[in-house]
Amino acid sequence: MLKSPRKRGWRSTFTTLTAPGSAGSNENINGLIRQFLPKGRDLSGYSQEQLDRFAYLLNIRPRKRFDWKCPIEVMTQVMEKITAVKHDAPASIQ
Repeated sequence: MLKSPRKRGWRSTFTTLTAPGSAGSNENINGLIRQFLPKGRDLSGYSQEQLDRFAYLLNIRPRKRFDWKCPIEVMTQVMEKITAVKHDAPASIQ
C-alpha cells in the first residue's frame, strides 16, 4: 500500500493563483512520470536502479519551458555559473 507523502516525510507545495503557468507545468511533469509509474502503483515494487533510470530519462527529455533544453542541461549550466563566480577574500585576511 502506498504511504501518504506526510508519512514519508515529504512536504507538499501548492501553486499560487498568481502563478498560473506553474500549475500546467506541474501537471505536465505528472503526465511524464505516469509514463513510467502508473497512478496508484506502489513504488516499493521498483528497485532503486529502476527509479534512478526513470529519473534520468525524465531529466534528459527536452522541455518547452527551458527553451527546448533538458533539465539536466539547464542544471549543469546553473552549477557552472555558480562555481565560476570568483570571490575575493577581504583585505583583512589576505
